[in-house]
Amino acid sequence: MPGKHSKLWFYKDIVKVLEDNQEIRGIPPNLKEFSALNCKSLSQRGTSVLLNQQVHEGKSTHFVMPGESIPRWFEWCSSGPSISFWFRGTEFPSKSLCIAILLKHDIHSPPLQVKPIVTINGNQVSHGFGRPMDQMSIFNMNKHFDYKEIHFERGWNHAKLSYKVYGRYLIAKEMGMHILKQESSSTMEDIRFTDPYKMTQVIIMMIMLSTAFPNHKKQPLLL
Repeated sequence: MPGKHSKLWFYKDIVKVLEDNQEIRGIPPNLKEFSALNCKSLSQRGTSVLLNQQVHEGKSTHFVMPGESIPRWFEWCSSGPSISFWFRGTEFPSKSLCIAILLKHDIHSPPLQVKPIVTINGNQVSHGFGRPMDQMSIFNMNKHFDYKEIHFERGWNHAKLSYKVYGRYLIAKEMGMHILKQESSSTMEDIRFTDPYKMTQVIIMMIMLSTAFPNHKKQPLLL
């Protein structure tokens, strides 16, 4: 078994073990980049090992592989070719975000090049560098973009993540977003997956209605 007597592992060794369904106790803890392009024989068990949350938590990983669904540990998922969220502060929380892209179509050789695109408050950030894409891609936002020249609002900023594919038109079946646990204690309160301004408007409306109709406090107000 590759790596049994050594800490040195190569991509081909890991794929070989997973393809043969051999017993494997875990992925090397320092593995940050992994590619299983066009690996149709990758077993379901091998896929589950690669998609384990602990493999990606607290690391700047970039995994490219076949896949059928985004792992459940992604807190926010959106159907289609983009995903949005809101954040506040003077810095983009790139170190805290892990992104998953699941394409609708099977990928055939040669590998496709995919470039993630970030749009903040309507302003598009420079493309990240292109990477080969299989049906599933999981990556950390910190590796792909430079946000130094972006102007951030004092309140909530709207961010949208999309992508550009070279060589063929493909549509994402689903995109997912996960807040890395090592960063979540300081950033969770500053990230929202739903529009915070809409919630504020609802609260203001409820207060105004309660003030205008004080005798109806015992009955629920229908908005």
